Order: sequence, then C-alpha cells, then structure tokens
Amino acid sequence: MNHKFSLSIFRLENSFKNLLIFFPLFFSRREILLDDVISLLTGFIIFTIMASICYVTNDYTDRKKDKKNKLKSKNIVLQKETVILLNLLLFFLLILIFQLTNFGNFYLIGYLSMFYLYNFFLKNFFLLDVMLLVSFYILRLFYGAELLDITISYWFLIFFSTLFLNLALFKRMIQILVNNLSKAKNNI
Repeated sequence: MNHKFSLSIFRLENSFKNLLIFFPLFFSRREILLDDVISLLTGFIIFTIMASICYVTNDYTDRKKDKKNKLKSKNIVLQKETVILLNLLLFFLLILIFQLTNFGNFYLIGYLSMFYLYNFFLKNFFLLDVMLLVSFYILRLFYGAELLDITISYWFLIFFSTLFLNLALFKRMIQILVNNLSKAKNNI
C-alpha cells in the first residue's frame, strides 16, 4: 500500500493518553511550578513521539488481522521499510535523550521493551495482553513522577491500576462484540 506520508499516520489522536505523565504532579500536594510544567511538556513530547512510532509499528505487524477488525480496518499502514526506519530513528533519538538530557529514564526503556514484547510475542495471549496494556498506562504515570522526583503512593497506584484494568477489559469486550456483530451480519 502506498500512502502519502502525513502526521495522521502517527495517530496523534492517541496522544491524550500521554497526558497521564502530568497526573503525578496534579495529584501531589506539590506546588505547580513553571519549570515542572516545562519538564512534563518535554516528557510529553518525547513520550508521544515514542508511542506514535509504537502505534505505527503495531499497525504494520497487525495489518492482516486488522483488515478483519471492524474497528481497525481503516487504519493507514506504512510500508515495512518506513516502519523499520522509524524504529531505528527512535533508537537514535532515545540514545541522544539519555546522553544529552535528563528526560531519559528506566520508564522510557521499560515502555519500549514491553511494547516490543507485547507486539511481537505476547499480544495473542488472552488477559496477558490486557495486563500489558494496563502497564503501558502505569508506566506513563511513573515516567511523569520520575521526571519531577515525585513519589507515587500505593493508593494512587491501586486506584489507577484498577481504573486502567477496567477500561482495558471494557475496550476488549467492545472489540469482541463489534467484531462478532459484524461477522453475524455478514453471515445473514
């Protein structure tokens, strides 16, 4: 498939998930300083670039399966060479971030490592895939907390873990229902 290269390919509409990076600051009792907001905005941009390349990679690896998925069948998929190039650029960017800034930490590497494990090996294991999706949200929270050296409480972690687990299970249930309804409609 040849598609014009545009920002829409990166599914920037999913960037709102990266706003979770700000939650530790907003839910802490810490005063909100301009330097903290600038640090989190920079972290947000870095995480958005990384997550967008992950989405593009996932779209490519799932391209055949997604054609049958009513909710994902319209996703634009890049060519293999472009996806590989974007992932190589991401690794180069992360090396620069770790070498030249204070924005590289374990949570960026953790997210990326878990994404590759999920994308290439674990996403077809029922419930394990949901747990990994939940962990992607939790890692965003920890990344934001780490950038500002904020300690996350157990209650904060339990609350958001439970929320994200429920949302992930609900999303999975909707995907199954929509695809089953679509199959039933096609069989009529």
